Amino acid sequence: ADFKSPSKRASLLEKRAEIRKKEAEEKGEEPPKDEPMEIDIEEHDVYSVGDVTDMGNGEPLFLQFAYEDWALLSIRLELFMLLHSFRHDVDDEDRTGFPERDLPFYYEKYFRKTFSLSSFGTEKLEGLMEHIPEVMSVEAKTLFLKALLPEATPITLLLKETEKHRRERQRRLDA
Repeated sequence: ADFKSPSKRASLLEKRAEIRKKEAEEKGEEPPKDEPMEIDIEEHDVYSVGDVTDMGNGEPLFLQFAYEDWALLSIRLELFMLLHSFRHDVDDEDRTGFPERDLPFYYEKYFRKTFSLSSFGTEKLEGLMEHIPEVMSVEAKTLFLKALLPEATPITLLLKETEKHRRERQRRLDA
């Protein structure tokens, strides 16, 4: 929210520049230049961003996130953690997941909050999975939910996926 206000943004960028100068001086290096880079955020590849809190011009990758983007990031992360935590907790090679019908039960067990598909504007899990296709799928053979991303996936990848889908939604709205 502070980045959307021009005066607060300038103040935050100044503080960040001061911190970088101090770090460079402590290391005995030359302080970085204060000139912020001009980057077209909408055209910048989300997967090439190393630091999601600074795309190179002082702005975070998630600067344009609205409520729905934060909600989708949250459900991505929660379902990712739920599927991997369940597999880890059960520790049984024969039972690597659970059926779709049990998702609300395990979601409430792990997160102590109710899982509601209507919060995402859908009645069926397939509708939600269209918005978060990289997180999970339903195994055809067992009909169990399956995590698609490896357990060691950095959380920043989920944030980058959310930004990618935000841009796609925005392009469709602009068309």
